[in-house]
Amino acid sequence: MKKQNNCTAKSRRDGALLPVCFNLRTVSVILFSLFLISCIDTDLPRVNGMWQLKSVSDENGGLQTVDTLYFSFQRQAIFSYTVMNASGNSASVIYGYVDFPEDGILHIQLDKRYEEKPPSTWRWKDTSVTFYIEKINSKELILRQEGMKYNFIKF
Repeated sequence: MKKQNNCTAKSRRDGALLPVCFNLRTVSVILFSLFLISCIDTDLPRVNGMWQLKSVSDENGGLQTVDTLYFSFQRQAIFSYTVMNASGNSASVIYGYVDFPEDGILHIQLDKRYEEKPPSTWRWKDTSVTFYIEKINSKELILRQEGMKYNFIKF
């Protein structure tokens, strides 16, 4: 018995006909995969990219405006901390690693070369710091750490 082929013909610009086959199993697998992907609720992919720190606020309502500091995250593993000088023609960059131990928590560990002489990182007491993700979307990131709120915009 010959298996029935569920193909239709679709014409190209040059007039040639191309077979278009619809396999119910393939379509079902694709739809189910898309459903599973849509159910994943994680901050990992959304944190990727470069973020410019715009302000830092404390628990007492103090606010400091910032425009020369950037956090960059690549592939949920690599971190860079960039500080531009006031004139904007040079920068210092510090590298490290980022980890997400739990949903809503972002942990940064600077590279081992900074352990003996930690850089004068902005308000950091150590080469390791943990932030709590308060808000994240395609344009804004708010991190909280030890009573301080760090407000970033996507760069």
